Amino acid sequence: MARRRVLYGAALLAAVLFQIYSVSYLAGFLLVLAISLPLLALLLSLPAMLGCRVSLAAGQQGTARGGEAAWVVTVENRRRLPLARVTVRLLLQNRMTGAEQRRRLRISGASAPEQLAFPADTAHCGMLEGCVLRVTVCDCLGIFALPRSCTASARLPVLPVPGELPEIPELDAARAGSAPLQVRRGAGSGEDYDLRPYRPGDAVRLIHWKLSSKRDELIFREVLEARKTVPVLLLDHVGTPEQMDALLDRLDTLCRALLEQQREYAVCWLEPVSGALREHRITGRRELERCMAAVLSDAAPQAGHTLSSEPAAAGSQPGRVRVLLAAEEVAP
Repeated sequence: MARRRVLYGAALLAAVLFQIYSVSYLAGFLLVLAISLPLLALLLSLPAMLGCRVSLAAGQQGTARGGEAAWVVTVENRRRLPLARVTVRLLLQNRMTGAEQRRRLRISGASAPEQLAFPADTAHCGMLEGCVLRVTVCDCLGIFALPRSCTASARLPVLPVPGELPEIPELDAARAGSAPLQVRRGAGSGEDYDLRPYRPGDAVRLIHWKLSSKRDELIFREVLEARKTVPVLLLDHVGTPEQMDALLDRLDTLCRALLEQQREYAVCWLEPVSGALREHRITGRRELERCMAAVLSDAAPQAGHTLSSEPAAAGSQPGRVRVLLAAEEVAP
């Protein structure tokens, strides 16, 4: 645009000098033409410039780390006249790693919806977020520019790559070992039970009549059941991008294995800056997708609050088996 403005300035200056040193009608005609032509071009281009709309979208819902993915910029023109040139400035960033990239795109002659795709950076895991910073539309001569407000944004999750299931002694012991017993809530029957004196409100059918007749008091059979163990995956959300890639690969592998075993589990981590506890209870694919989106959206600096240094932040509840995923365990 600057080059075209310089050329127009030179042409206007030449028309003025020609008018000064010449008294012919041609000099006056050229001066009027040099002044009115840009204004006429702006008037003709203005409807299309005002009808320009720009949107940004991800080419797909998500991709694995290192896979192919693209951003798609769509320019819509609500008028019949084509747009001379549209300049779109974009900000692309990875919310987890903090990496940023600024990009400028130019699209010319858009009369129908026109799309321009370019590759996304999928080198590291994270929630990629793209937003349109500024849109500038030029007239057909490229002399005047009209800025257009635009708040278009899009997200593209770069997911971890699951690998082989590692050996987790805590999970294997909890699955193979004998689970502790607890009192069953509500009425029911079972092979395991505990004896205690009868209390008002207890079910009459669970009274141990034979033993009650020997002790001269009512003895109640309290039915017991195995306490379910809930695996809790504790993630240290700090480290280099390479360390976070390895951590998330391991986390994703464990999550998928637990889902295949139809086991309910939880994923916890601390927001590195504020130290706020993030906890997601997962029972199916949908909860896993929400949890992974939250993990990828939180920033992962190289130092901050972690559950390995602050284990009490995750709380302590009976029946929970903790598995710690720390950056030191997967450091390259």
